[in-house]
Amino acid sequence: MSGFPPPYGAASNLARVASDGSHQQQEVELYESSKERDAYDNLADLYSVVLATEHLERAYARDAITREEYTAECNKLIS
Repeated sequence: MSGFPPPYGAASNLARVASDGSHQQQEVELYESSKERDAYDNLADLYSVVLATEHLERAYARDAITREEYTAECNKLIS
């Protein structure tokens, strides 16, 4: 892989089917350096914060949590 994060379509050739129709498994490197690994870890953390925030938004919009609970939980996510 060159650069980070890799282009969206970089993983399209990971699964290979042999000419006889059997599936072959290959070991795939997810990153080439500690810098890339850190970048992926940071992206994963960001994704989890966004996802949790979306869940909080839905709960607040449905009046399942109070404004104070919403604010407190959002502050926990961003700190």
